[in-house]
Amino acid sequence: MISTKKIWIHNILRLFVIYLVWSFAYYVFQCVYFWDMPFYEGGLVRILNGMVYSTNHLWYIGMIIGLYAVTPVIKEWVKNANEKNVRYFLVIYLIFCILASTLKLLINKT
Repeated sequence: MISTKKIWIHNILRLFVIYLVWSFAYYVFQCVYFWDMPFYEGGLVRILNGMVYSTNHLWYIGMIIGLYAVTPVIKEWVKNANEKNVRYFLVIYLIFCILASTLKLLINKT
């Protein structure tokens, strides 16, 4: 069994550092090649803001961090839940997450 401390230190912290490094790299790249401005212009707040908004393609790293963070809670819940509770959760998930998203996409296409 993996402890919560190990998940936070071994997995989440590493992913967060990777996200920060690559966000900064992409921000500098965009400043130099697309925006034609020095990346340090505007101070630390501008750099942090640019790091967040210049890396939309790294969305999955935040998602993985969130999944790692909730894994211990879900694991304990599933271990202690009865079959009826698990089925109820899966039906609610199906209705509100999968079907609702699909309907939104279908409605917006027409």
